[in-house]
Order: sequence, then structure tokens, then C-alpha cells
Amino acid sequence: MSDPYTWRNSDVLRNKLGIRDDNILKEREAFFSVVRHGELIVQRAMPATNAREYRELHNHLFQDVYDWAGRFRTVDISKPGSTFARAHFIARSMEHEFKQLPDLQTLKSMDRDRFADTMGRHISELNAVHPFREGNGRTMRLHLQLHSLAAEKFVSIQAMGPKDWMEASRDSFHTGNHASLAKVIRDAMPLEQSRVEPARGPAGIAFPPSMESLMPAGERRAMSIEQAKDQISRYLPTAQTVASRQYEQLNRIAETSADMRQLAARSAQELAFFRDPKGPMHHLQLIEQRRYHQIEVSWSEGMDPLQRVRAISAGTADFLSKMTDRDIQAADRVLRLQVMPPGVSQVDLRLAAQFEKNSPEQNRADARFAQFQLAIDKRVATATERGASKEQLAQIVESAKAHVAATLREGKSPTQAAEKSKDRER
Repeated sequence: MSDPYTWRNSDVLRNKLGIRDDNILKEREAFFSVVRHGELIVQRAMPATNAREYRELHNHLFQDVYDWAGRFRTVDISKPGSTFARAHFIARSMEHEFKQLPDLQTLKSMDRDRFADTMGRHISELNAVHPFREGNGRTMRLHLQLHSLAAEKFVSIQAMGPKDWMEASRDSFHTGNHASLAKVIRDAMPLEQSRVEPARGPAGIAFPPSMESLMPAGERRAMSIEQAKDQISRYLPTAQTVASRQYEQLNRIAETSADMRQLAARSAQELAFFRDPKGPMHHLQLIEQRRYHQIEVSWSEGMDPLQRVRAISAGTADFLSKMTDRDIQAADRVLRLQVMPPGVSQVDLRLAAQFEKNSPEQNRADARFAQFQLAIDKRVATATERGASKEQLAQIVESAKAHVAATLREGKSPTQAAEKSKDRER
């Protein structure tokens, strides 16, 4: 299928300048986009807070080069082993993502760790959508810089090595873990505390120090990987903030005794572990990749976020210590270098998994899933009117939800799903 964005019989993008040589086009595109980027930084332009304003950023950057600057792409695009969000899902995905982004006042009130984590997650999602035919990375970096200026966090785009940014973007796309991008953002912020490296194991994975003396007594219990991932997703940002404050407090009194110096050193290592791309979430992904389904943790009711993350991290570290180096290295390699078969997209797979995990209320409120959920609701209402029993209604919901998940995994739109459903009923 020909690409409507390129010159006929060419891979070079159609452009206002009439350039048909890709190298020359890239040079001119880079020149104009750098100038336009600088204009908005000098003006201290307000950051984009919705999809429309994000399109305006792209338009400003590439207005000199492309007629379609500021418009979402209308074709599916991919890179080797990576298919980005389907074109028909872009608008809904962008609407949903900007609803998840905190307002500027909230971002301004965040400490460094929370801001880096929040923007790392946001940029990771924008990268997975890849809404434009070209210029996604530059638009994301401008978007990040404008937010950092408005929130008084001052992320230096110049301090981000292009290689580090690309590797972090690729890592977050393949693994669904935004810790690499959060680290790149945090490292580009001024006044960073002296960096301490966590202990390292096979494949460079990070390991936490023992913090048992600061943990409440708990009972050993099994925890599923899904439960542990949910806990880490929910509580790691807060745990990072609390661990950072704890380190600062311990560091101030470190000279009072050898025990305090040792505890302050372990606290610094723990903070480094929490921040590391190969830290808490990566541990769980490694274990899951080898098809294990649970870990053992020391758990007690009423634990705060830091204690929860510590308990799970201790459990995963213990589990990994019993795996062979070869198994850990193999799991890490698959996570970082996984390549999807042709036509299969990580974005589609995650959408399907999220739809299945959500409650009906959550799906109705999610722009990406609302049409699918409304179709299920309609089927349930019709069956109810016909006198279906509770058991029958439950079967209808289960069947419909499985059908939607399969549709999402195939990258189909709600319209295509409805047509497929009608064909099945015929």
C-alpha cells in the first residue's frame, strides 16, 4: 500500500520545500524545528494541556516544512518490531492520556521524583501512540520542556543524550515500564543529589539493600505477580518521595554514630534502587517473563507506601537470587529486545489487557473503550428485556468482553468490531 505522505515512488516525505532528497530534507527540517522550538522557549509558552494544544505544538515546530503539521496521522506506522497505536485510535488515546496528566499547579507542587515519574509515564504513553507521521520525538521533548518550565523543575533537554532518550523510549515501549524515561528526565534536572548506584546483579539488574530494621513485623504470604505489579504502580512514586526525605534526614545525622552512617548509606542505595530502570517493576517483569506467577512477601496490614514497596522488593530480590544467572539474562534480553510478529502491536495487546482489567464504569469513562462498553451495555439491556437470568447475563458479559479484547488485540476499531459481530450473528 502506497504512503500518502511520501512523494510517488519515493520514501521521502512530501514537503512544502519541494525537496526530494531525504538527507537534505532532514537537514532543513532540523534547522526549522530548532528555530521554532527556541521561539516557544524564549516566549515561555504555556504547555499543552489537551490534545488540541499538543497538535498546535507540532504545527508550530513543522509549519515551515509540512502541510500536515499539527494533524494526527491517518495511516498506521511502525518501526522494526514495533507497531504504534492504530490511526483510528489516536484521537481517543490522546484524549484519554491528557485526562491522566495532572494540572500545572499539581505538577508544580511535586518533588523531583514525583515529577520525573509523572512526566516519564506521560511521555511513554505519547510515544506509544506516536500521533504524527513524523516529528513525534521533537514534539515530546518540547512538550516536556514547557511543562518543566511551568512547573519550575527546569529539565534541560540539552542534558539528555540523544542515545539515552532513544534507548529509554524504546525500553518503555517494549516493556510498558516507564522507569527508564523517568530516570532520563530526573538526570536532566539541576541540583540532583550525589548519585549512588544500587547493588547490581546478572544483566545489570538492581538489588535493594536490607532495610529490615525499619520494617514492621509481618507474616509470610504469597502474592501474585499481578497484585505486586499493581502495588508497585500505585505506591512506587510515593515511596520514592518518602525514601528521598528519609535519606536527607539520615544523612544529616550520619556523623553521630557508625550505625547512623551505615543506615544513611543503605538509605541512599535504597533510593537509587527505587529510581533505577532495572529496579522494582523490572524485577516483577523478569519473574513474570519466566512464567512464574507469585512471590513470597513479609506483609502486615496498615503498611505505608514505602513499607509496601520495600516488602515486595525484598520478596522479588529473594526470588531472583534463587534463579540462575542464565535465566535472568535470558528474561532481560527478551524484555528489552522483544520483537512482535508482523501485524501484532504491543499497544494493541496492552489496550486489550487494560479493557479486560477495567470495571464497566472505568471503561465507560475511558475515551478509548467507551464505544465498546456501550455496545456491551446495549446487549445486556436487550437480554434483560427478554427475561435473561443472572447466569445468562453473566455469560453474555463474559463473552462480549472476550470478543472486545480479541478485537483490540487485532487492532480493529469499534465500527469494525460491530461489523464482525453482525457477521458472526448471521
